[in-house]
Amino acid sequence: MFPIGDTPIECVARHFDRIPSSMTLIMPEPDTAQLCLDKSRFYRLATELGIPTPKTWTAHDLPELMSSADATGFPCIIKSNTSLTRFFGKKAIVCRNAEELQESFQAWPAEEDALIVQRYFEGERHNCHFASLSGKLVGYFEHKTVRSTRMDGTGLTAEGMTIRPNAAVRRYCEDLAGKLNYTGPACVQFLVDVESGEMRFLEFNPRLAASCAFGFRWGLDFPKMALECARARKNGCLLPGEVVDSYPIGKRMHWLLGDLEGLTEAISKREIGFRKSLLWMCRIVVSFARANSHATWSWRDPVPTLFLYAKLLVRPLWRRARRLVPFRRHPDVISRERPSSSVEKPSTIGNVDSEVNPQDHCGVA
Repeated sequence: MFPIGDTPIECVARHFDRIPSSMTLIMPEPDTAQLCLDKSRFYRLATELGIPTPKTWTAHDLPELMSSADATGFPCIIKSNTSLTRFFGKKAIVCRNAEELQESFQAWPAEEDALIVQRYFEGERHNCHFASLSGKLVGYFEHKTVRSTRMDGTGLTAEGMTIRPNAAVRRYCEDLAGKLNYTGPACVQFLVDVESGEMRFLEFNPRLAASCAFGFRWGLDFPKMALECARARKNGCLLPGEVVDSYPIGKRMHWLLGDLEGLTEAISKREIGFRKSLLWMCRIVVSFARANSHATWSWRDPVPTLFLYAKLLVRPLWRRARRLVPFRRHPDVISRERPSSSVEKPSTIGNVDSEVNPQDHCGVA
């Protein structure tokens, strides 16, 4: 079993006792995975190891969020304590001043138990992919984010470029892998100030990241490495050979689909006007033209990517059709789904229905 996203990894970690011992899991140990997904706990671990980490506050309600931001100072960045959820449809929100904070957080996001507040640090995002066996790296690849899928830089990598491994960043990755006795694939991210060389730890993702396709293009097959590490852990053996960390420098990758999705989302939410939309479109054309590789496209297997583009085109048309022609269910279906009078209806907060977390129903086959 190879869980490749945060939600499947968290689900498998919670239900680990239900997984047959005969099955090989291509992921870190359950306790390690849950630690990596808890950002406040992992920031404390990184600080203990001497890794430069932003001063971090954890807020559990709106007044605590405001006081934490005041203590942090502006500009600050607010993000979820876990990658499993997004608040207000975003991974993070950058607040340049108190007015932006008040405007962005007029209410506490209902889906969040805790939010992380940090002083905003500006720098290049270094994405460090590696595979590890019992705390020892077997493969390492580093690239920087040139542009992200959001204007404020908090999105996913839309355009990346391979860079020479930063010695300090790589050492920190080795320290983290060793401390965790880590086995599996991972993507660790740092922010690095180009002029001063100062850096800050961003996050540790206990999984393959989408841009591992970039490393695969240049000979670093992290899915295969992860499989070999999982088998070696189960069989109690070591992997032969040296660390695989050789790749060309200065090569560019472009994720056209993610770039277009970021643009359409920004336009639909009216975050950018015509001029910025046109500028973004020009950047997409330039990134596409100068890319040495593409995140999803393959001439040998084009159908999956074409299907994704078709979904991107059809989605707004489907939404418009739903607004014009309201969907109506057959009365028989409604009567079967209607709960009996003995079952309480879900409570509502404002105009948001409180629902059971679908992650709590994740089964393991």
